[in-house]
Amino acid sequence: MPDSPGAGDSNPDSARPSFTGYWKRSKDQQATKNLTFVSSKLGQPSADGENETEPFAEAKAKARRQQVRNAQRQHRQRKANYTKQLEMDITKLRDDIARVEQEVENLRSQNGTIRSQLASGSQAAPIASDVLSADTADMAFSTSLAPNYTVSIDMSENIGGPAFYVSRASPPSQATSSKAATLSHATETLSSATPSSTTGTSLEDVAMMEMTLSEEQTDQAINFILALEHCCWNHVDQSCFEHHGHHHQHPQPEEKPACDEPEPETLNGHALMATTLALQSAPFGVFAGITDLQHHLAASSPPPAATGPPAWSCRALTLTNLRRLAGTLNPRGPELAPVQVWFELLSLYGVDTATDGAVLAKLKRELAGEVHCVTFGAAVQRDAFEAALEKVIGFLPARVSADDEGAGEEVEEEEGTEVEIGQEGSTSVRTDAPPGVG
Repeated sequence: MPDSPGAGDSNPDSARPSFTGYWKRSKDQQATKNLTFVSSKLGQPSADGENETEPFAEAKAKARRQQVRNAQRQHRQRKANYTKQLEMDITKLRDDIARVEQEVENLRSQNGTIRSQLASGSQAAPIASDVLSADTADMAFSTSLAPNYTVSIDMSENIGGPAFYVSRASPPSQATSSKAATLSHATETLSSATPSSTTGTSLEDVAMMEMTLSEEQTDQAINFILALEHCCWNHVDQSCFEHHGHHHQHPQPEEKPACDEPEPETLNGHALMATTLALQSAPFGVFAGITDLQHHLAASSPPPAATGPPAWSCRALTLTNLRRLAGTLNPRGPELAPVQVWFELLSLYGVDTATDGAVLAKLKRELAGEVHCVTFGAAVQRDAFEAALEKVIGFLPARVSADDEGAGEEVEEEEGTEVEIGQEGSTSVRTDAPPGVG
């Protein structure tokens, strides 16, 4: 049929599109394009992405560490500034108390002079209407009888280093007569209150005992306490006494240390030491001399006599004031401050042993290497102190080991053993311990 499609064509497939040709053309076009293969592990960047992320994460972690260090440094600085301000307040209050006590002493002296003039003029002095209270009498112990010491720095042979040392200056006639007038009354009161071998260590007992001791005994006790604080002889900062009007040169602010560099240790926290009481009235040149002596000792060269710190006068170092200082410290801790060591020795062995020069010298040699600065002053471990007592004196009283004995008695009580005598003995020993002395 002529009208049928493709009837006139000799090759009916010549005008039809070829699928094979189309497939080849499509394959050639796809081959000319760049193909990007996607990893089948989703959520993980490519190698180029990892190289770009690692430096950023490391820098972020480093910045975070620096931020934490800065926060810690600021916290330590605020804590040091707060402690320093407390020390300045303590020293200022001590000066105020000393000034008021000096005024009381002057008024008492003037009152005595007026009474003497009235008596010499055949006029009866008016009867005193006020009676000294216990606090006023205690104040008289710490002011009118306070010795006038001369404080200096001495290279102690027993400890092998510098330490503060007091020597008694010539006492004024007024203090000598005042002490002679009250010595008999204090001796009678002290002897009737406590035995001669075991004196109590309360504040009132120490105040009365101080008047009965000789000058040599008192000086040995104070020098013993100062010698044990030898590790902190240069740790009292002059800035604690800025209210004295010293022209203290504040150091220029230093650059912050690097992250890996240790920060310098602060010297705050030494206000509750006998050394601070000794420096209470020190002039400006003393601190400059301490710095020079420290540099000479660091260079292992003997300091010349001309550059040594000068001596100065001090009236704050009394056994009564040191007893007050010991009462502010922790009495039952595993560590003892040097000011607590002497009163512990006094409560255990009595006045005779606690003021024996030979015993104190041996104890200084034994404890010299055991005393360390614990940021807030010098301290010695109680175990080391008790071991030194046994070695020097030869025995340790039972009161120190009363806790251990009580623990052993509890074990015996569980086994049904009669321990009433032991319990009563331990109880009586514990009640003899005064408050504030460990």
